[in-house]
Amino acid sequence: MKNKRLVALGINITITALACSVTYAKHIYPAEIMGRDLNIPGLGWAGHVGISNADGFTAEDMMQDAYLVTEVLNEPVIGQINSISNFKSRSKYWGE
Repeated sequence: MKNKRLVALGINITITALACSVTYAKHIYPAEIMGRDLNIPGLGWAGHVGISNADGFTAEDMMQDAYLVTEVLNEPVIGQINSISNFKSRSKYWGE
């Protein structure tokens, strides 16, 4: 009986730890530099960077989570503002 309770406690602690790690992921604020592999075979190590941003220009706006990335790409429209999820999905993301 004691072993069953110990196993149940261990499972509950593990589930709680996993849930908290997802809930408390690092926030990305406006003006942070974000990096990922350069999307050219053999040159991924060279890296690609973008600057996170969100709507607004006041000091209070800088404390909200960013959801956009300004980056320069080798595409017909060179300077682009994309979502953070788009930035992370193009190649290996260097953040958390």
